[in-house]
Amino acid sequence: MMDHQTVTVTQVADNMCMSPKTLNRRIQYLTGEGAKRYITRIQLEQARIMLLQDCDIPIVEIGNCCGFEDHSSFTRTFTQNVGMSPSDYRMTRGNG
Repeated sequence: MMDHQTVTVTQVADNMCMSPKTLNRRIQYLTGEGAKRYITRIQLEQARIMLLQDCDIPIVEIGNCCGFEDHSSFTRTFTQNVGMSPSDYRMTRGNG
């Protein structure tokens, strides 16, 4: 679902034929975190992989591919959760 679109709890719940409340409760039970936080974590894991796999892909495109609305929300969310910006992550962890 993340490919070039913003992913919401409601969309995921609809795709799984359940209410957002039920989805949140089940994800909370399985992971210990809410559905929104879980979705964000999956998006960031995908972004981290992409940042290191191909240094030719622009960071803004990686954010879009992972379902973030815009570059600033991607950079802000990534920095808050990973502790460094996407470009710093790519430079320190990858070959770029």
